[in-house]
Amino acid sequence: MKFAAVCVFCLVACPWSVATAQVQRPNVIIVIADQLRYESCGYAGDSAAATPNIDRLATEGMSFDNYMLNSPEQTVAQATLWTGKYASTHGMIIGTLRLNPNHDTLGNLLTAKGYTCDYIGRWQLRVNHTGLPDSRKKEFSPTGPCRLGFDGLWAAGDLNQNNGNPIIVSDNSSRILINNSGSHRQLTDLAIGRLQQHAESKRPFAMVVSYFASVDTPTLDDQVGNLLRSVEVSGLSHNTIVMFTADQGARFDANTQHAKTSFRDLHMRVPMLIRWSGRIPSGRRSNACISTVDIMPTICGMLGVGYPGKIDGIDLSDATRVDCSCEPDFAFLQNMGHRSEWQDGFEWRAIRDQQFTYARCLADDAEYLFDNRSDSGQVTNLIAESGFANDLKRLRQWTVEKMLATQDQFKPCTWYRKEWTDGQAILRGARGEFHRDLGDDIPVDDQP
Repeated sequence: MKFAAVCVFCLVACPWSVATAQVQRPNVIIVIADQLRYESCGYAGDSAAATPNIDRLATEGMSFDNYMLNSPEQTVAQATLWTGKYASTHGMIIGTLRLNPNHDTLGNLLTAKGYTCDYIGRWQLRVNHTGLPDSRKKEFSPTGPCRLGFDGLWAAGDLNQNNGNPIIVSDNSSRILINNSGSHRQLTDLAIGRLQQHAESKRPFAMVVSYFASVDTPTLDDQVGNLLRSVEVSGLSHNTIVMFTADQGARFDANTQHAKTSFRDLHMRVPMLIRWSGRIPSGRRSNACISTVDIMPTICGMLGVGYPGKIDGIDLSDATRVDCSCEPDFAFLQNMGHRSEWQDGFEWRAIRDQQFTYARCLADDAEYLFDNRSDSGQVTNLIAESGFANDLKRLRQWTVEKMLATQDQFKPCTWYRKEWTDGQAILRGARGEFHRDLGDDIPVDDQP
């Protein structure tokens, strides 16, 4: 990869005094949709899409049009989002594990700098079970380190089916039943009430609104609009970064690969919009091959918050403001197993650059090469076409180099079960055991 030195968000970009910077430290709102692929949005070219509010974010801010998830399963993708680490590094091999708390996550970093960090909606990083939950008291993340620094308002729910009506917990005892048909509105109302409190307190805050799955995109879009209007009415829009993305694409039975285990764009390419009034030029479009692993350090760069050097992502905050050469040449993609069970046969590694997607599957050593410009549906495998030999050589080399750099051993899914986990707890990743820079390590067996 080619990386230029990324300028720190400092006095050159923010020519105010230290005292004023404390008062004007920007807020951030991160909105996460479920099952929304990039091409299903109006701004991305779907003329039938009813997404005026999402499109408005693209008009008023910046769109990263080649943004990719590093892993197709939403729990794994969220672990990457908060840690800045690939699945092989943070160890979330399948979606029914619980993330080890000994990572310096975005929530930890911002809380340490005086931010109030709220989390509203789907969490899925602590108590994950498929099927109906066997005990309601287990369906929450208790106060403490397993909330990864989101110590403000907590109104979150872990993975449970519950016939499509999830339960969120606002503290350790208060449970709110979410009606799936109206879940977007319920979560938005919680966020709007909290925004009003933040506007009165004038303290810096970070808020995540993570919506539950729904096939009704216009419901979702309406609530994004309600949230944006609340930011404006509360007087927060001038100093609040708004980010909109998704933690998985939508398959809708396209292609033939097993649901939530595919490397194709329909599953891996999702929206990434960032609006920062007065700082990010309106209507910017970027083809940079950024991915989920870059979001944590990029947010830190935009807010002027330091982050550990032992993460996998890079700070691309300069790319949101000016043309720069700090952008990665490609995104590195991984699938380390079945989405929720210890099953072998779904493992692959892939490279996605601006033109090509290359993937190699572990089970049968099959390789795939798609030209995303001429074959947007990624139907025709070009792996045996001589005209793409040089491109294939480059993409294979990038894959090898990235796996070496991350110590990714590319093993069958069940291998990790005995090597890295104990029950649902993740004990280590490809680089060994986890250790925090911000504080003392937390014994995993002593987690509440």
